[in-house]
Amino acid sequence: MLQMVDFLAIPMSATVIYPYGLSLGLSLFAISMTTTLRFVMAAVSGLLMPRATACTGVNTVLFVSVLGSALGYGMQGFASNAKDIDGTTLAASLFIAGRGIAGLFGGTKTVLQSVTKSISDKEVEGTRQTMIVMIGPVSSGFLYVVGGVLSLAGFSVPFYVAAVVAVLAVFIIPYLGHIPLTSSDAKVEENVGVDMPVLRHPWCDPMCILVTLCNFGVYIALVNWPLLLPLLLTLDTYSVEEDHVAMMAAIAVCVATFGMLVGVALSDKVTQRVGKITGTHLGAIVSGSSYMLLATSSHLWQVFVLMSIQGLAIGLNVRSIMPAFTSYIHFAHRPDNYMAAFALLNMGEYCAYSVGQTVTALLIGNNFEVSRDVCVIMGCVQLCAFCGFGIFQWLYTRAAARDSSQNSCAPAAIDV
Repeated sequence: MLQMVDFLAIPMSATVIYPYGLSLGLSLFAISMTTTLRFVMAAVSGLLMPRATACTGVNTVLFVSVLGSALGYGMQGFASNAKDIDGTTLAASLFIAGRGIAGLFGGTKTVLQSVTKSISDKEVEGTRQTMIVMIGPVSSGFLYVVGGVLSLAGFSVPFYVAAVVAVLAVFIIPYLGHIPLTSSDAKVEENVGVDMPVLRHPWCDPMCILVTLCNFGVYIALVNWPLLLPLLLTLDTYSVEEDHVAMMAAIAVCVATFGMLVGVALSDKVTQRVGKITGTHLGAIVSGSSYMLLATSSHLWQVFVLMSIQGLAIGLNVRSIMPAFTSYIHFAHRPDNYMAAFALLNMGEYCAYSVGQTVTALLIGNNFEVSRDVCVIMGCVQLCAFCGFGIFQWLYTRAAARDSSQNSCAPAAIDV
C-alpha cells in the first residue's frame, strides 16, 4: 500500500488530466509540462531520500513522504473548488503546485527497495523486489478504469480518492515498528574485509548506469501506452466509436497488465528451461516485436492480442532481471550505498515519465497516423532496453565468476 501511494493518482487521473486541466484554464502544452514537473520533482526526491533517511530514519521519511503525497493530491483536487472561489488563476496555481509537491514527496519506492534489500532473506528478496517494481504497472491497468468511473462524479474526484488513500497509509507506518536500514550489525559487517569488486559510488558504477539507461528505455515505451493506444483507436481502420475510444484503450492496458501477471508467474519455469540470460533476450524480441506490430494492426482484437503478448514478455523479463540487479548491488556495493543504487535505478523511470509523452506528442502533432510510426520506434527502444538488461546479466555473471575464483570469501552470485 505504501508503494501504491507514489503513483496512485497517475493512472487514476490519466483519462481526466487533460479535460480537467483545460477546465482550469491551462493549455494542452501547460498540462503536459505539469507531468514533466511532477517527475522532475520525483527525480529530485530520489536524490534527497537517501540523505534524509540516513539523518532521520526510515519511519520518519516514510511518514513525511506519504503525508506530502496526500497534500499534493488534495491540492490538485481542490483546484476545481478554488476555481469557483477565485477564478482560474488560483485554480491553475493550486493544480501546478500540487503536481510538483506530489512528485517531491513521492520517494517511498527508493526507500522501500533499500529496506527490502537490507532485511530480506536472499531466497525471497528477488520476489519482493519484483513486487515493488511491478505494483505500479500492474495496478495501473485496473486504476485506469477506476479513474474513468470516478471521473463521472467530477474530474477532481480521482485526486481526492488518492489523497484519502495516502492519509490512510500514514496510519499504517506506526504499526511497522522500527525499520532499520540494515537487518543487523552482522549484515553490515558481511562485506567488511572482502575485496569488493566495486568500491566506487553506485552513481559512478558503469553497471548501475547501464541498468538505469535500460530502465529508462523500458519505461519510456510503457508510459506511452495511455497516449498511443487512444490515438491508434481513433483511426478509421479500427471502427471504434469516438465515445468508446478511451474505454477500449483502458481495456487494452488491462489486457497487458494481465499478461504481466501471467509472465511473472511463469518466469521461473521458462528460465529453468532456457536460462535467464537467454530468456531475457527472447523476452526482448517478443516484447519489442509485439509493440512494433501494433503499427500494422487494423482490428481491435489484434491490438488486444499484441498487448497481451507484450505484457507477458515484460512480466517474464522483470521477474528475472530484478533479482540479478539486487544480487549485483550486494556483490559490488556496501550496505550504506544500497539506497543510492536504487535511487539511480529509479532515476531512469522518473526521467522516462518526465519526457516520454511530451516528446511523443511533439512527434505526432495533429497527424494521428504518425502514431503507427511511433509504435515502431517504441518497439525498437524496448527491444534494445531489454537486450541491455541481458548484457548486464552476462557481464555480472562473468565478474562474479572471476571474483569467486580469486576470493573464496566473496558473496556468491545468483544463477543468472
